Amino acid sequence: MSLRHIYNAKELDNLFTAYKNSTLVVNFFTDWSSQCHVASQEFECLSRNPVCRDLVFAHCHAELLRDIALRYKVHKVPTVLFLKEGKLIDKLEGFDPNNLQKKVLYHAAKLYQCTYHLNLTPSELCERMNALLSNSDLILFIDNYHSNTTWEFYAMLDSMCATYDVFNVNSDLAVQEYLKNCWKITTFPQLFMFGHHVGNFEKVRMIKSHEKCRKHLKTAIAMVNAKKNSRVDVAAFAGHRVKTLLTGNVIVVFLEEDEFRPCNCETKKILHIVKVLNLPYATFNVLDDIHIRSKVMHLSKHQCFPQIFIHGQFVGNSIFLKAFKNELSTLFS
Repeated sequence: MSLRHIYNAKELDNLFTAYKNSTLVVNFFTDWSSQCHVASQEFECLSRNPVCRDLVFAHCHAELLRDIALRYKVHKVPTVLFLKEGKLIDKLEGFDPNNLQKKVLYHAAKLYQCTYHLNLTPSELCERMNALLSNSDLILFIDNYHSNTTWEFYAMLDSMCATYDVFNVNSDLAVQEYLKNCWKITTFPQLFMFGHHVGNFEKVRMIKSHEKCRKHLKTAIAMVNAKKNSRVDVAAFAGHRVKTLLTGNVIVVFLEEDEFRPCNCETKKILHIVKVLNLPYATFNVLDDIHIRSKVMHLSKHQCFPQIFIHGQFVGNSIFLKAFKNELSTLFS
């Protein structure tokens, strides 16, 4: 279900009326808190999770809407409330992304009236997992796109020229439960190769640093890359998607966050300028597809985001827009 924004108490009451049989999950935030920005990103990721489709997600500014905050005794930010028919049924105070995921998925599972494996039998779980592992010789299971460990894992695998897939376990509770029950995996990210569990970031780094193990690891990665080349070329497909984006839009802004909830000052500046000048533009969050992220960096020869492309050419960041905003306004008027 789409994410909503509450602007007054009446809108909140209307949500209770419109979704009287659903659980309303409200994120209380402020603009000045860095923890609120990160928590809001996690909140929005969960709102897009298909498992949570029966929950209603909404943002509420704790300082601008003090009457709502006082009604539910919200004294700190970030705070997430779980409400049903106007009554508080659960609450999470402070910045705790792991507990946020657990609570949201717990309430989503309650609506399904089932456990986290979503009514799949053990044999169906095994078939699902075996299909996933057989289709991906090298796969990295993650639970958070934004964590430092995840990005360090990406960098290490990229340094070995590995062709790998990424799977977010929060998007599929069946996979998450299988890894927990059958492989005793409770923390992420974790790497699997040829259907076997290799380990977490520290273990893979230790293998890479050991001379004998490193040779075997390189041989295995070469085999993965060779098999990948005989299948679908993921990099080529990502290149095709980037080309389609660039040819189908005059201005494309590649971001590392949600366009509607930007935290990066550079992103805010760019979006403000293009909106003020009323320029035709499209955005793409490169965190949604690591292959597209790599392709964009290859095209621009630039490692940092956001990045602006005009007529398929990389032009820079907000500094370019500021310097040439008059020319751009004339060009697109």
